[in-house]
Amino acid sequence: DGTITWNGKCKAILNMNLKEQIERCNISKFITYVCFLLFFILLSLRVDGTITWNYGAVFFPLWLWHVCMCAGVVVGVVFYIKTKTLREDPTYRFYFSAMAQSAAFQLLLLLTEILTVVNLETRSMPWRAVFTPMYVLLPIAFSSFVWSCCRKRTIEIQTVEIAGMVSFLQFIFLGIRLDGLVHWRWAVKCVCVCVC
Repeated sequence: DGTITWNGKCKAILNMNLKEQIERCNISKFITYVCFLLFFILLSLRVDGTITWNYGAVFFPLWLWHVCMCAGVVVGVVFYIKTKTLREDPTYRFYFSAMAQSAAFQLLLLLTEILTVVNLETRSMPWRAVFTPMYVLLPIAFSSFVWSCCRKRTIEIQTVEIAGMVSFLQFIFLGIRLDGLVHWRWAVKCVCVCVC
C-alpha cells in the first residue's frame, strides 16, 4: 500500500517536472541545436567517406535553420508594420532593431555557407573569397556589440557578438591556411577558438 502511494507520488513529480521542462523549453534554441547536430553528423560522415552525398545535402540542416530564422523575421516584420502601437513604443523599436541585426548576421552566414558548398563542389575560387561575408560580419558584430552594451542587452546576445568578432580572425587564418599561403599547423590556426 505504501509503495503504491510512493509510486503515485513519483509519477506525479515526474509528470510535473516534465510539464515544467516542456513549458520552459526555448523552441528556437532547440531547433538551432538539432540543426547543428544534424549538420555535424552529416559533415563527419561525408568527410570520413561513409556517405557520398554532395555538400548541398550535407549543409541542408543549416539551410533549414536559416529558413526558420527568416520565417521568424518575416512574421516579426509583418506584425511590427501592422501594429501601430508597436511602432510607437521605444521598447518594441529596440526589439525590432535587434531582430534586424540578427537577420543581417543570418544572411551573411547563409551566403558564406552557399559559397562554401560551391567551392567544395567545384574548387573554383580561393577560400579567402569564400569567407568574405564573414569578413563583412566583423564590423557588423562590433557595432552590434557596442549597440547592445549601450542598451544593456543580455549577456547571451553579447556572447554571440563577441564570438563573431573572434571568429573573424579564425576565418582569416582558415582562408589563408586552406589556400596554402601559410603552412602552419592546424593547432596554431585554432588558437582563436581557444580564446573564444
